[in-house]
Amino acid sequence: MSADAPAVKIGVHDIKTLTYTAYIDGAGCLALDDRVAVVIARSGVPTAEKSATYVGTNVDGLQVWQTSFTFDPVGTSGDVDLHYTDVANAAAGTWGSSVTFGTAAGDSGSLTGPSFYVQRYSRLDSLNASPEPVFAGSTETVTGKLVRANWDDNLYHGYATHPADLQFRTVTGLYGTLKTVNGDIYGQYRSTTTSTVDGCYRYYFNGTTTTPAVTSPGDCVDVQDIPSSALRLSFAYYNSPGTDDSSPGSLNAEYVTTKNTSTTSPNTLAGFRLSDIAGHVFSFRR
Repeated sequence: MSADAPAVKIGVHDIKTLTYTAYIDGAGCLALDDRVAVVIARSGVPTAEKSATYVGTNVDGLQVWQTSFTFDPVGTSGDVDLHYTDVANAAAGTWGSSVTFGTAAGDSGSLTGPSFYVQRYSRLDSLNASPEPVFAGSTETVTGKLVRANWDDNLYHGYATHPADLQFRTVTGLYGTLKTVNGDIYGQYRSTTTSTVDGCYRYYFNGTTTTPAVTSPGDCVDVQDIPSSALRLSFAYYNSPGTDDSSPGSLNAEYVTTKNTSTTSPNTLAGFRLSDIAGHVFSFRR
C-alpha cells in the first residue's frame, strides 16, 4: 500500500482539510462494499478515524480509497480541534497514519501509512529594502520579520532565532541567495549588502517540521549612478614659506582652494571630505 498525505498548514482562523488518498492492491482482498478506514495519530496516539470511499482504480491497477480530515484552530467543528485541546501548539510536527480494513468475510487488517506534517502557518512580513533609491556602491539595509500561527491565543507571533536566506534578483533575472541571516528573538531579520544594479530583495525561510517554508514578497530598488560633484579643487598650497615649525602661521599657510562649477551655491559644505594619498581625511562639518 502507498498513500498521499500532504502537509497541513493551519493558520489562526480558517479550518484546513487534509485529503488522504490510499492506493491498495485489492486484487482478491477488498470488495467495494468492504470497510476501509484511515486513522491519523499524533505521537503514536490515535487522534481521529474516518471511513474511506472507493473512488476507482488508477493506471497501475491499484484501488484508490479517499477520505479527509478537518483541523479547526479556533472552535470545535473539526475532526481535530487544535485550540480546545491540551496540546494546542504541541500538535504541530510529524503525524502518523494507518489504513484499516474489514471484509464481508470477516477478515480484517491494518496497513501502515505515511507520516505527514501538521504545521503552524507562517508568513514573512514587513520586508523593506532601504534607502530607495540608492546610489551605486552604497549600502542597502534589508529587514523583515518571520511570524507563525499560535493556536493557544489565535494570533501570529515572531518565530525566534531561525535562519533565512537573503536573496536578490536583477530586473530580468532569477533570485539567488546572497547570504544566510539569523533572526533575533522577535523573529526579525536585518542585513546589509552593497547595491550595484537595479533589482529586488527578498527573504526565504526553509521551514521546519512544525512550520512551513515561506518566501517574502520582493522589494525592488532603483540603483542610481553617483552624481558628479560641482565642487572642484582649484589649487593646493602644501608647502608654507619659511620653516615648517607647526606654528599657527606655518600651518595656516598650507591650504586648498575650491571652486563651485555650478550656477547654484551650496547651503553647506557639511558632508564633504578632503583626503590625501597618505590617508589623512578632513571632514567639513558646517
